Amino acid sequence: MSLTKASYSMISGAPANVLDYGADATGSADSAAAFTAAFAVSNNVYAPTGSFKLASTITMPPYGQIVGAGINNTTITASGNNVAFVLQYWSQLRQLKVLKSGTHTKNLIEVGSATLDGGRAVISDVWVQGAGVDGIQLIYGNLGTLQNITSISNGLNGIRFKSGSGDLNAWTTQGYIDVRANGNDGFRVEGGASLGDTLCSKSNFFNNITAQSNTQYGVYIGTRSNLVSAYTETNTVADLVLGTYARGNDVTTVQGNVVDNSGNPSFNLVSNYNGSGGYQRLFQNKTLFSGVTAAGLQLYNNDGTTGTITFNKIGANQYQLSTGDSAAAHRMFFNSSDGATTWEFKGHILPFTDNTYNLGSASFRFATVYAATGAINTSDERSKQDIQIIDDVEKRVAGHIKGLIKKFRFKDAVVEKGNKARVHFGVIAQEVADAFKAEGLDANCYGLFCYDEWHEVDGQSVEADDLGQYPEGAVKKDRYGIRYDELLCFVIGAM
Repeated sequence: MSLTKASYSMISGAPANVLDYGADATGSADSAAAFTAAFAVSNNVYAPTGSFKLASTITMPPYGQIVGAGINNTTITASGNNVAFVLQYWSQLRQLKVLKSGTHTKNLIEVGSATLDGGRAVISDVWVQGAGVDGIQLIYGNLGTLQNITSISNGLNGIRFKSGSGDLNAWTTQGYIDVRANGNDGFRVEGGASLGDTLCSKSNFFNNITAQSNTQYGVYIGTRSNLVSAYTETNTVADLVLGTYARGNDVTTVQGNVVDNSGNPSFNLVSNYNGSGGYQRLFQNKTLFSGVTAAGLQLYNNDGTTGTITFNKIGANQYQLSTGDSAAAHRMFFNSSDGATTWEFKGHILPFTDNTYNLGSASFRFATVYAATGAINTSDERSKQDIQIIDDVEKRVAGHIKGLIKKFRFKDAVVEKGNKARVHFGVIAQEVADAFKAEGLDANCYGLFCYDEWHEVDGQSVEADDLGQYPEGAVKKDRYGIRYDELLCFVIGAM
């Protein structure tokens, strides 16, 4: 018994060339029947160099594949407002370009359907352009592959993982994925109707996505447990967006901005480098990152230079949170938007170096200090020199100061509390300075009298540069103060 060409193709899996089944490589006549006839004799169909028109959809059989001669050689045009190809289980579409002609209101390529499983499908080295809806729409099927895909200038999305019909889990992108100038999103992975919705995409590996100039988002991730890397820029609304039900995604982006609509930034791990905005990295829900001494976590400046805040381990049960370096002054803020946060410490609070650092400053004072006992001040004889009794001139100053004690209310308390602002007792620092001056003494030589000055820009204190110059717009501020413990000792000592 001799084998015909058709029977040999079916048995051996040898390619069935669509030209042998009546396809028109000039694109003048409809070639849909030729593709169908080729699949009748072989699951391996070859579309050689040429332009082929499809006026109806080719639903590829399970394990079937269509291979072209390359995106610059084989062109398939959907000419009847139709989907060009629907892939089923294990089917493959390779090395061709898919376009549309005339008005088009459909997708160009679909993977699966509400009733067809497109699991383990492969789309490789394919160019898609001009669909009325999505260039490639994935509907139902797990464990597939997208490799070296260009999907541009489609009515809605370049590539869309659609929710609602079936699982789309464990998909992998390889090579390059180029999605540009689409009417909605470049690469869209939809979330379901709820956080627990199973009819959507999960646990996918989406790598090497380039999404540019799309009308809405470059990349949209609406589901969970996806590993995503992308280059995104110049998309109209946002470059990469995490949707409402995005959870447990590990996302790395370059260039674009990231918008987190998941409701809680701890749901996802995001790394982003933006040439103008600098490095951004959010470590979320990570209770441990290293137990090695000297290892730690450092934040970077916007320009990518070494950051000004570091958290690291410096020894067994010793941890350090630090800012800055010896060359510049830095500030660390612990605050909340409403100013109501309470910071609690269980244990002793110690300065890093003895008798070096202040608690508060002239420009940023603590309002009230609550303590069970009074402050302990150094009074050890071994720490003092030039020890003398108060002389007669100083006694006259002390006696005069005794008569300067007045009652008053603080202006800021009156602004805040009105008539409920309380009366205080004390002296006026300028009058104390005058009392010293009247006896030929300088109050600034005595520790009981304090004077501080600083410079501010927009309410924040600023430092001078190495040349002693302050930033533009800096305003000089000053304040007088009294150490009442020393003042009272001075007055008592004169009695």
